[in-house]
Amino acid sequence: MIIHIHADLGQTVVGVVGDAFSSTTMISAHLLSLYQIPQISYGASSDALSDRERFPYFFRTILPDKIQVRALMDVISHYGWSYVSLFYVDDTYGINAAKHIKALADERNICLAVNMKVLWSLNNKKGYETIADIIIKNRAARVVILFLTLPYPIRILETLQQKGEIGYFQFIASESWGYEPSEFMGVENVGLGTICFFMYTVPIPEFAEYFKSLSFEKEQNITLFRKYWEVIKGCSLSKEAGAKECETNGTVGETKDTEDVSLILDSVYVFVQAIHNLREENCPHAKGAELRNCVSGLKLTRYLQTGVFQGASANFKFDIYGNETGKYAVRRFVKLENGEYQVRSVGHWDGNTESLVVDDDLVQWPGNLTEAPPSVCSQPCPARHYKVQLELPCCWECRPCRENEYLLQDGTNCLLCPEFYWPENGNSTDSLKISPRYLKIVDAFAVVLVLLATIGVVQSLVILYFSAKRRNHQLIKACSRELSFIMPLGILLSCVLIYNTVAVPTNITCYIRHFGYHVSLTIIYAPLLLRTNRIYRIFENGKKTKKQPLLVTAKSQIFISCCLIAVQMIISVIWASVRSPEAVLVMPILTEQYVELTCKLETTTFLSSLGCNVLLVFACTYYAFKTRRLPDNFNESRFIGFCVYTTCFMWIAFIPAYYTANSTIYKTVFLSMTLVFNSAVCTLCLFVPKLYALYFIKSKPPANNVAVVPLQNPMSRVDRSLIATSGSTSIGTVNSLSTAPPVPKH
Repeated sequence: MIIHIHADLGQTVVGVVGDAFSSTTMISAHLLSLYQIPQISYGASSDALSDRERFPYFFRTILPDKIQVRALMDVISHYGWSYVSLFYVDDTYGINAAKHIKALADERNICLAVNMKVLWSLNNKKGYETIADIIIKNRAARVVILFLTLPYPIRILETLQQKGEIGYFQFIASESWGYEPSEFMGVENVGLGTICFFMYTVPIPEFAEYFKSLSFEKEQNITLFRKYWEVIKGCSLSKEAGAKECETNGTVGETKDTEDVSLILDSVYVFVQAIHNLREENCPHAKGAELRNCVSGLKLTRYLQTGVFQGASANFKFDIYGNETGKYAVRRFVKLENGEYQVRSVGHWDGNTESLVVDDDLVQWPGNLTEAPPSVCSQPCPARHYKVQLELPCCWECRPCRENEYLLQDGTNCLLCPEFYWPENGNSTDSLKISPRYLKIVDAFAVVLVLLATIGVVQSLVILYFSAKRRNHQLIKACSRELSFIMPLGILLSCVLIYNTVAVPTNITCYIRHFGYHVSLTIIYAPLLLRTNRIYRIFENGKKTKKQPLLVTAKSQIFISCCLIAVQMIISVIWASVRSPEAVLVMPILTEQYVELTCKLETTTFLSSLGCNVLLVFACTYYAFKTRRLPDNFNESRFIGFCVYTTCFMWIAFIPAYYTANSTIYKTVFLSMTLVFNSAVCTLCLFVPKLYALYFIKSKPPANNVAVVPLQNPMSRVDRSLIATSGSTSIGTVNSLSTAPPVPKH
């Protein structure tokens, strides 16, 4: 539209309204700037037109492309999309838009899966198939920006439809296409839900009424109206062959062509208001040639630049680049309940506040989704997974932390938990100290051990009681009475020590456990060794002479036993001083949430102390083996032999099991069970037979007794007083002992 100042003044041009396209507007803007004629466009959105050095007289009532890009990116951010594909047209419009999209995407951590230029020369099926294949290949980017002009976007949708990609991708259109549902004809299912952007306009009812009342009869002399009439009526006025002939009666009628007319009217009204303001301030009474001379392009440009104008929807002004700070309408291509398609407004983006308002209840998503489809390169990593960053900032791989690692706060790596710590449940970015395990009184193993230990303590006390009560009985005297009182003390100590093993490990309990274990065994086997050695020496010496062997008296036997026990105590104390037993935390496997509180016993310390007891047991075994053929009257050596044989077998099984156990709790159980079994074997083999004989086998009268030792037996030379004190008496020869001479006092 060209504004004239009186036709009789030569129709001099002072301003130009138009054009609708950036490419043609740039040409006219260059030309008009040579004559200092201002121009206002209602459709040219290229950012290049904001260059005031090139286009000092250009203005527009439409927002520039970079503002459109901001609105577009705000919509993407609104729905949380972080991974999108971009296809843009190969011209200033598309290239500049792509630059702004890339800059804003980097600023907002939005990644471009595809950033591809579509050439103007694209006009073949293969080219569109290539684009479609690229979109499908990057299908994680469900949002596809088509910053293109027609017909490129529709051809791309057609190709995707041919490949069966229906209802999956979410398309975003630039303001250059998507105005009408007819543009999506044939690709409705693919394009359903497309987001479109248009300059925000308001209806002008007065103009709409005026326009639909225009008749062909009155406007037929206007060439543009004649062409418009052919378009809306679908006919031909030139009577071309095969074309429908137009009817010339009637009016334009209902049309949507007036919906966006407010932008054009604003362009006209801005000129009117600017000229009015210029006249009022500079030449209020001027008319005709005087007014024409008063209104110049330079002055009019200044009033356009600084004025505030009343638009169809609101007051507005131009910024320093000649751009209006208006709004963008956000629309969606939707399907109505009646089956028809519509490009419906669902919100707007305000350029003054740079804010987005969208009514999500009006939104239709592709594929009949009820919410925005995800368009992300990588999903958030699940709990206890860390990110391995890929080339794009929003793309990463999720890799799991190991069981004993916790996640850094930024989720970029996992760190090994300190020893005895484990990742906190529900909070994988921290670690807590593991509650240690140890043998507790409530554990099944502990209950069994305590029960057996209690039985052992009671048995030991019963043995001591009855042995003390009948200490003057000849059977008790004949079994090395003094040594027989020491051994039950060792058994009692072993059983009491089991209570220590189910206590909470501390430095004190660990020391007691280490010291008591070895000493209790020595208290049992040192006297037993002396008993077997004494039997062996008496009978061996009896083969040669009647002279009493050395160190077979009770006092000497007790002294030697105490010395052996003292040696063991000294060894245990020395090793405990060098490498003191202590309660420590142990984590057998670093990748398992399992920590034990146990007593740290050095292998060398344990084996050195245990070695003394092993030597005692082996020595007992040796003498038990050597005395296996004694006469039946002296078969107690057989019980001793059974005791030490069983003990050897038990220790052969215990030591490998102890050192191969993968849990210190099991080691404690093995250690305790050894004490229990050892005490039980000693009790059953060494004391139960004697108590049984003492209380349940009655002695026969001496008259009925036979010789104790057959004359032909080489043992007949042994002095009876030594036999009576040797402890080698058979259970079956209690009657023999009743006639024996008194035991000599030592």
